[in-house]
Amino acid sequence: MIQLHRAIYASRAVGVASSNLMALSEILGASQRNNVSRGLTGMLLAHDGWFLQVLEGQKDSIDRLFADLEGDSRHVEIRMLSYEPIDQAEFSQWSMGQAVITPAIADQLEGKSLPDLSPDEALSLLRACADELKSAG
Repeated sequence: MIQLHRAIYASRAVGVASSNLMALSEILGASQRNNVSRGLTGMLLAHDGWFLQVLEGQKDSIDRLFADLEGDSRHVEIRMLSYEPIDQAEFSQWSMGQAVITPAIADQLEGKSLPDLSPDEALSLLRACADELKSAG
């Protein structure tokens, strides 16, 4: 049996990636294509100039993706919030889902910035976003 892993990280968006919807759409499109080929699933949340992303899949695939991310000029200050083995993927519906901050989701932040969330807070926030995506779809 293949061991799955989950990585949750935050990074600060740079340039147009921080404020341009077209740039975010391009990031999502590339993530979706690349994640399918790597066998990864997850979700991306953009808020207040920061990205919060969860990735699930095989450890070597996640590690290769992080090596690529370190050279990606669209974001800096990559902060790993959590990286651990998991029994089951929770975000397997999306090669890369786009999460949106709604008022209900914003309440969960309690004034914190995305990179300041604890691993449990980040996962809870991403789960709430996934629940909203599922109910909207």
